[in-house]
Amino acid sequence: MAQFFRILIILVQLRFWVISSLEALTIPSGVGEDFVIFPGNTECAEFEKTVTNSGHLWLLLFKKAYCPWCKEFDFEWQAASYDMRSSPRVRFSEIDIHRCGNIASKFGVRNAPTTVLVSGNNFETYMGPKSSSGLVSAANMALKRWKVDLIGYL
Repeated sequence: MAQFFRILIILVQLRFWVISSLEALTIPSGVGEDFVIFPGNTECAEFEKTVTNSGHLWLLLFKKAYCPWCKEFDFEWQAASYDMRSSPRVRFSEIDIHRCGNIASKFGVRNAPTTVLVSGNNFETYMGPKSSSGLVSAANMALKRWKVDLIGYL
């Protein structure tokens, strides 16, 4: 019986070590500075200033905390963010639909995950493939279509 408890203690310690090791992993350079998360209602008030009036193209991912499809899409989202790190005109953000429902309703978002491209007063819901290459090509097309530039932002 004592050996069972020793093994149990070792397994619990191992679990905490693995979790702390995973938390120590960092996002690749270039991703963190463009990645803004609006998790709560206080940050929802900052949305207009941060996103709409910024002069950048924003890719907004509307998601739910416990949505399995959102978690599955996270890898592609991170990869697209990493691929676009060299473009100073593109920013990425995740928005929790439950906490920032007013932002979701502004863009007509009802399902998760939903990606919306926003630049100033222009916005469109991304309907392409849920892949990093699809997001990157949609961002590049939106940059050309909406003529997003950084005059005055450099």
